[in-house]
Amino acid sequence: MRWLDHRETVPAPLRGAIIALGNFDGFHLGHQAVAKEAIDWARREGRPAIIATFDPHPVRFFKPDVPPFRLTTLEQRQELYLDAGATAMLVFHFDGALAGTSAEDFITEILLDRLGAHGVVSGEDFTFGQGAKGDVALLQGFGAERGLASRARAIRRRPHGSSPAPSPCAAWSSMATKEAVKSAIPPPTSRSRSICARITGSMP
Repeated sequence: MRWLDHRETVPAPLRGAIIALGNFDGFHLGHQAVAKEAIDWARREGRPAIIATFDPHPVRFFKPDVPPFRLTTLEQRQELYLDAGATAMLVFHFDGALAGTSAEDFITEILLDRLGAHGVVSGEDFTFGQGAKGDVALLQGFGAERGLASRARAIRRRPHGSSPAPSPCAAWSSMATKEAVKSAIPPPTSRSRSICARITGSMP
């Protein structure tokens, strides 16, 4: 499985791909739904399927004093994405240059020119670009006008203030997963393709 860097031009065999856009740190059920949409779309059209992630998490860049909490390493994410059926993993290295890229330039210069994307799939609340000004509407409007196809998935989230999910596998968002991990809720112990068997943090 190829490991791609957003700062480099994507090799010719991987251009024209469908890219799942998001952080996908814990690869919870919502993340998996977005990834599956991208992979299914790519397979129907005979295209590469790429799952993207950000490293470090944008929060670590804007709020460096926030205690670090990483659900998965990049190596673990690569394994998870491969199991999901992706052709490659794309790492957006979040630094000052990426943070200062306008949403329009993110679409034209990065997604289209550098990565050669045919289409992207994201959660309906995905934001990008300087000041998080880019959103699904911009992808579907500005992006579509420039030849980028896009789709958005509704991501179900656990109501704020409700009890944590009974296990990290049942969590609906990365926040819920992190709460479950911090609460020392035990994950399944058998090694399988189940996502929760590979989540890191305070779990054994």
